[in-house]
Amino acid sequence: MKSRIRISAPALACFLILGAIGSLQAETELLSDHFVSPKHPARRAARGDWQVKEGVISCPFDQELYKKFKDHGPIVFYDLAYRDAVIRFSFKATESTIVTFTENNAEGHVFRIIMRPEGYNVRAFPPEGEKHSIQAAAGKEALFQSGEWVDMQVTSKGEEVTVKIGDKFEQTFRHTSYGRDKKNFSVSFNEGTFALKDVVVKAY
Repeated sequence: MKSRIRISAPALACFLILGAIGSLQAETELLSDHFVSPKHPARRAARGDWQVKEGVISCPFDQELYKKFKDHGPIVFYDLAYRDAVIRFSFKATESTIVTFTENNAEGHVFRIIMRPEGYNVRAFPPEGEKHSIQAAAGKEALFQSGEWVDMQVTSKGEEVTVKIGDKFEQTFRHTSYGRDKKNFSVSFNEGTFALKDVVVKAY
């Protein structure tokens, strides 16, 4: 004879409440920026003539500013303290040679993916050791097309970072140095023009 497990009504209610709390925690929004205003308390746009219009922030590449800032292109920072999070946004790079997403902490970089028309390079930044930056992974896939909007999602969870771009690319990268507290993240580019929209960050 099969035995049946019976759960009391109070216990069942407790499980349901705990499940709901866990779901709410997973969906807790830490930041959103839909560019309805030129200013946002967490946003820092630098090294270029960034303009906010109709829900988008955009910027042309300026060679003089690039040299002024020691070969660093226009960038948008978001100052936000987190460790594990899901970061989503959309970007459009037109005739750009590089698009870079970076997570940083108080000491420097933590995670970086550098995307080019001919492929990508993932970097880790161990806090100890002789090399400041090491290659964690690389690929030959083109992760963006010039002049086309693409959705990007970066999920940081412990020592893993999962990058999803559009419907064709999703890969998880692992390094012990990724599991550190972050203080901000950024998106930058070189050459051409760049546009960014719908930035949302949720707690993992």
